[in-house]
Amino acid sequence: MRAIFSRVVPADILLEEMKILSRLDAPRFTINAVDNYMLSANNKPLTKIFKYSGYELVEQRITDMCDSDLRTQLKYIEDSIKG
Repeated sequence: MRAIFSRVVPADILLEEMKILSRLDAPRFTINAVDNYMLSANNKPLTKIFKYSGYELVEQRITDMCDSDLRTQLKYIEDSIKG
């Protein structure tokens, strides 16, 4: 059977999650679009788990688009503004 997850949860994330659960609270982590690490509920930076930020990935994807792709995306934007 193939593993569902491709990587092991870094220890500091797991420890933070266990600490929160021991208080009978729900773990909440956030990731800002420009960051490649998670923040705990008290805004403590946790392990850098992504190679690139979400912003960098979107920027690269747009850069890699051909003219046809860009025209299609522009059409979607124009149509959404028109309603």
